[in-house]
Amino acid sequence: MQTRLTWIAAGVWVTACGPLPPQGDTAGEQTSTSSPGSSMGDPTEPGTTAPTSSTSETSGTSGPPPECQSDGDCDGFCEYCVEGECYDAVGCCREVPLPGGDLALRCQGYECYGDEDCYDGDECQGSPGWCAPIEAIPLCERLPLTPSKVVLQGRAEALALADLDGDAALDLVVVLPEQGQVEVLLGDGLGGFAPGGLFPTELDPGMQRLAIADFDGDGSLDLAVSLAAPVSPLSLLFGKDAVFAAPVQGSLGNAPRQLWSGDFDGDGRPDLLARGDDDPDTRLALHLGDGVGGFGAAFGAVMLGTTKFEATVGPVGGDQARLDVLLTGWNGPQVDVREFVDGEGLALREELLGPGLVALTSVVAGDFDGDGQIDVLGHREAQGKHLLSRWSQGLPQSELRVEGPVLLGPVADVDGDGAGDLVTGSTDAVRVIFVAGGQGPCVQSHAVAGGAAPELLAAGDFDGDGKADVIAGGPEQTAVALLRSGP
Repeated sequence: MQTRLTWIAAGVWVTACGPLPPQGDTAGEQTSTSSPGSSMGDPTEPGTTAPTSSTSETSGTSGPPPECQSDGDCDGFCEYCVEGECYDAVGCCREVPLPGGDLALRCQGYECYGDEDCYDGDECQGSPGWCAPIEAIPLCERLPLTPSKVVLQGRAEALALADLDGDAALDLVVVLPEQGQVEVLLGDGLGGFAPGGLFPTELDPGMQRLAIADFDGDGSLDLAVSLAAPVSPLSLLFGKDAVFAAPVQGSLGNAPRQLWSGDFDGDGRPDLLARGDDDPDTRLALHLGDGVGGFGAAFGAVMLGTTKFEATVGPVGGDQARLDVLLTGWNGPQVDVREFVDGEGLALREELLGPGLVALTSVVAGDFDGDGQIDVLGHREAQGKHLLSRWSQGLPQSELRVEGPVLLGPVADVDGDGAGDLVTGSTDAVRVIFVAGGQGPCVQSHAVAGGAAPELLAAGDFDGDGKADVIAGGPEQTAVALLRSGP
C-alpha cells in the first residue's frame, strides 16, 4: 500500500510517499543506523539519505567549507541541504496546482502507478514503477532529403503549395508584403519552379496571411490575402489557369494573425476562418462563403476574451470534407474541438485531455499512423523538455520528446509509408518527425539559413515520386529552401 509522510526539511514542507526504491539491504541498514543528528525528522522515515560517516557526526571537525547553506544552494528537484552537504531525497513528491485550483501529487524518482503520478517530462516505467525522464526520440536516416534553393523577388511573409493551372503539378504561391504583391512560381512536376507572374494585392506592408480555395465556384483556385491591421483588409484574387485578376477588396474585422480556408459548415462551399488578437469578441471569427466569391459577416465567433490560445483546423470529426477548429493553450494540456452548428456557431463538440499540467503551445491535426483517421498532436515545454502529445480517435496514445524547440508545421507523408510525418521549424533548421512506422519514432534535422517560420512551411509532392517534399522559408528571407525526397 502506498503511504504518504510529511516532514520539515530546512524550514520547507516536503511530502514523501510510498516505499523506498529497491536499493538492497545495505541502503536500508544505513538509513536505520544513521545518527539522529544527521537527518531531519525520524531517520527511519523515507526522506533524505543521511550521511553515515563519523566525520558528519563529529561537531567542530575541520574540513572543506560547507557545500550549501540552504536547500536553495542545491541543484535538482529532490536535493536538500543537510549539515552543509546536498543529499538526494528518496521518493520526493510535491502537490502541484491544477488548472481550476485543485491539487495533484507529482513525484520524481519514486514509485508511481501511471504517468499522471509523475512530473511533466517524466513517465512511469512499470506499474507500479518509478518516475524517470522521457527519452528523446533518436535521430534517423530513413530518407535523405536533397536540398536546393529558389530565389524570390522579395521578402516572403507567407506561402502555400497548390495546383493553380490544373496540370497536376504543384505550384508555389508566395506573399511579398513590401511590394504589395503575390508571386506565383509554376511547378514542372519534377521538383523545379519557374516564374509565373507577379499579381498585386493592393495591401500595405505588414503581417499578411494567405489562403487558397475555389471561392467563386468556377473550377479554378483563387487567393485570399489578409493584413493584420485595425481595419483588417482582405484581398480576393480570382484566378484562371494561374493568372489572377485585380483584387476585390473586403474586410475580416479582427486583424488576423492566422487565416484558413475550407468548408466549415458542410455546405460544400469554402469559407474563411480568421484568428485575431485585437477584438476580444471576434478573436476567432468564421466568415461563411456563398460559393460565388462572397463572404458573410463574422459568424460563429468564439468568445475568448483576453485569454491566450492557439488554434488550427482539421477534419477531426471524421468527415474529411468538413473542417473542425482546434483550440488550446489556456486550460493545461487540453484541446477543445469545435464544429460549426447552425444557430450556435462554433460549438464545443469534444475535449481532448492530455497528460501533465503544462499548457500546450501549439497544436496540429493529421493522420500520423496511416489508419485513415485524423489524429491530433500538441506541443508543450516542461522542465526544459519539448514534448509532443498525440491523440488518436480522441484518446491519448503516446508522448514523445524532441531535442530543441519546435514550431509545428504541416503534416505530410515524407517517407511514403502511408502515415503522415510532422514538419517543424526552428531558428536554424527544419525537422521532419516520423511519428509512427519503421522501427519507431525518429527525427531528421536539416539546417536552413535563416530558420523556418510556421507560415513559411509547406509540404507536398512537387517532384512526382509519391513522397512529400518540403519548402521552408525564414523571416526576412528572399529565398526559400527546397528539401526533396527524391534525387
